[in-house]
Amino acid sequence: MFRTRYTLHRQAYQHKICNIIEDMLAEALVRADRDLHEGKPEDMLKISEAIKTAEDYSELTDEIFEQILSSTADNLKKSRDILNKIVRRKLPKFVGEARLTENSMSKEELTETWKAALEKYKPTDPTVSLNAEGLPVYVVDLDHGMKDKNPIEKVFFYSKRKPNEASPIKDYQLSSFLPNRFNEELVRVYYKQTDDQAAEDKEEEKKKVEEAEKCFQIWCADNFGLK
Repeated sequence: MFRTRYTLHRQAYQHKICNIIEDMLAEALVRADRDLHEGKPEDMLKISEAIKTAEDYSELTDEIFEQILSSTADNLKKSRDILNKIVRRKLPKFVGEARLTENSMSKEELTETWKAALEKYKPTDPTVSLNAEGLPVYVVDLDHGMKDKNPIEKVFFYSKRKPNEASPIKDYQLSSFLPNRFNEELVRVYYKQTDDQAAEDKEEEKKKVEEAEKCFQIWCADNFGLK
C-alpha cells in the first residue's frame, strides 16, 4: 500500500508536467490575490484569506479559474496570461531531473550551485545565452507517507490468536524487499520565459533548451556524481 502510494506520486501526482502546471496555477492565484474583484470594498478578503470563514471558503471553487480567465481587468492581465498558457499548453520546457544523493542540499544551495554552473558554462552555440532566472530549480519530495521514517513501524495488526490485541509486525515477518530508505528528493529544472523576455521563435527556444540540457548534465556530474 505504501509502495503504491509512492509510485502514484512518482508517476502521476508529482509528474514533471503536473508539477509545473501546479506551480503556474499557484503563481496566477498569488498575483490575483487582492485583485480578483474590481472595485472591491476594502474589507473584502483576499483569495488567500478565504479560509478564515466557512462562508467565504465555501464560495472559493474551481470557478475562480474561469473568473480570472474571462476577466478583462488590467490588474489581472498577468494572472490571465499564465492561465491562458496552461489552457493552450504553452508550458515551460522540461530540461532535466536528477535524484539527490544522501548528502542532499537545500533548495537555496541547489539554486546557487546551478546559477554558478550556468555562469561557468560555455554554450556550444555562441548565439545562445542562459540565465538562472529563466531556468528555475524545483525540488520534489517523495516518500512512503512519513518522510524518511518507515511507516510499517506505526501500523498495528490483529491476529486470529489474539483478536482483541493489536501489535506491531515483527522483523522476521517483513518482506526482504522492504527498502532501506523511505524517501527521496528529485531536483528538476525547467526553461521558462520571464515577464520581460520577448516572444521567442521555436528554433531559438529549442536551442536554449538543448544548451540547458548539456549544462544540466555537467552540473549533475559535478554535484551528484551522475553522468
